[in-house]
Amino acid sequence: MIKLLIALILIPFILIVAAFSYKNAQSVNLDLFVQQINVPQSAIILVSVLTGLILGFIANLGVILALRYRIRRLEKQKQNKDSLTDILKNQ
Repeated sequence: MIKLLIALILIPFILIVAAFSYKNAQSVNLDLFVQQINVPQSAIILVSVLTGLILGFIANLGVILALRYRIRRLEKQKQNKDSLTDILKNQ
């Protein structure tokens, strides 16, 4: 079932990327100060988007790790309280 859902999401995504690449296939001159190269416009746009995604993930990584630490700490507290409750019930 999950493989079907992934396929239903992935196939349209691949088609959209292919159409995007086809529509933006013209070459753009990229000046790297040392040399100039011709690159398809779609490649520049896709690399820029991927770079933004990676930088956004890195920027949020601290928050993600802090929340995971907090969840782990709260689970330990809950486990301690549950064990104390069991001890008090058995007395």
